[in-house]
Amino acid sequence: MSLLRIALAILICAFGYQASLASELTERDQIAAECINHLASARFDELEMLVEQYTVSQERTPSGAWKLAVCYLGIQNHYTNPTEKHNADRWDRRHAILKKWREQVPESAAARLVEAMVMIEESIQIRGSKLDSKDPIAMVRIAAKRMKQARHHLLESKKIASHDPH
Repeated sequence: MSLLRIALAILICAFGYQASLASELTERDQIAAECINHLASARFDELEMLVEQYTVSQERTPSGAWKLAVCYLGIQNHYTNPTEKHNADRWDRRHAILKKWREQVPESAAARLVEAMVMIEESIQIRGSKLDSKDPIAMVRIAAKRMKQARHHLLESKKIASHDPH
């Protein structure tokens, strides 16, 4: 009889774990979607308020992940796709919205950090696709330029990013 109780307890724990994992992933998706929607709709003030809320409160998901990190990574993952081939026009559109955020909210550490994260991802994608390019040397130069720009954004934000835990 005790073996049956143990098996039942294991099943209950397994189902409970699956339910909590599902709710964790749902919450992360909701956080990321909200951040992405604010950015894509150029509602930078609302995005900044959300970032500030997550920064000040240091809110976490049930598993302990920083909601601020989930927001940043959601945007980064939305704007980068490791399986797609590098397309300069598509990346220019992505950089334009990030630049607009940075320009409209010049004191935003988040804008600079996310823009740097996306530039680093683009650089990695370029380096990965250089063999597919007709001009691999030019692709390497673009990748190096993006890394240099990312570094510039991160250094530029040092003074204003001191309270950002990410």
